[in-house]
Amino acid sequence: AGDLIRPDEIFTDWVTFTPTWNNFTVGNGSRAGRWRRVGNKTIELVAQFVMGSTSTLAGAPFGLVLPGSLTGDGSVHRQALPTWVMDASATNQWAPGMALLASGGGTTLDRFYGPTSSFAAWQNNSPITWATGDICLVQGFVIVTT
Repeated sequence: AGDLIRPDEIFTDWVTFTPTWNNFTVGNGSRAGRWRRVGNKTIELVAQFVMGSTSTLAGAPFGLVLPGSLTGDGSVHRQALPTWVMDASATNQWAPGMALLASGGGTTLDRFYGPTSSFAAWQNNSPITWATGDICLVQGFVIVTT
């Protein structure tokens, strides 16, 4: 008890990946991400997309598939990760939100919410009217079962 664990034993190296976003067509936009393990049952995740002129979001809420064939643990509660959207047409204004792990766990952060007054799920016209240069960024920790 009281022994410190060396940081190199807790964290794995960062692994880059190309995020899979449900209901998002990248077109000439871009996607980027990286993740690493934090201990045995947690990952740290960073993922984003940047809208291009030919990128599209479907009307249905979009989601982010977890990297590395990982499954989030939904046995105790629904997990939420901080998420931001940047509206490039509004002088680069950022708005906060959250990405939720599928109810009961699973492989997808399946709903993005906030900061609209109705707290509606993000989609093609929410929380902004998505256009070229707009960014969605997810960064946080997920408890995983695999």
